[in-house]
Amino acid sequence: MPLPESALGLLTDLAARVRALPSKKKIVFPEGSDARVVEAATRLSAEGLVTPILVAKKPANAPPDVLFADSETCPRLKEYAEIYYERRRAKGITQVEAAEIAKRPLYFGTLMVAAGHADGFVGGAANTTAETVRAAFHCIGTRPKVKTVSSVMLVCVQDRAYGHKGVLAFADCGANVSRAHRWRALRRAVEFLDERQRHPPLR
Repeated sequence: MPLPESALGLLTDLAARVRALPSKKKIVFPEGSDARVVEAATRLSAEGLVTPILVAKKPANAPPDVLFADSETCPRLKEYAEIYYERRRAKGITQVEAAEIAKRPLYFGTLMVAAGHADGFVGGAANTTAETVRAAFHCIGTRPKVKTVSSVMLVCVQDRAYGHKGVLAFADCGANVSRAHRWRALRRAVEFLDERQRHPPLR
């Protein structure tokens, strides 16, 4: 299904801003064995947007210019485990536990960012928002005085009556709010969509 023109324009603008950066950013993808992630990383690399790092064993037919990091055998694993231990030992985590947790792809990827070996982290293709955000909390943390974290996703729909010319933004606070608040937010979103369907905006 083709994207609405407004969504294509948004993506084109973002791509231009990324290409204008002085150097390509290294972005780690913890779900590096997922075929969708491999395809996306290959495209990002081919278009010169970022240098992708997939957390997975490097396959024989690895796409060019896509880096791979095996969380089980990485020579920096001990360094990452030490970072995790220092961040979480006050919570009762032992060095043995930290060494095991650092091997988990989500935690390994965020620890790469914490260590300065990657500029960013993209997860959530095969893991829940809660799991993904929890790994970022534990390994990277937030800026001082920041206590609430949320995420946002853009949904591009064919019916341009919804959202802004077919593009909707959804805030996902599921990892950080109560079940009652999540249901209230979902209900409001459904009510909004119903209202837009009954009274579509003028075009």
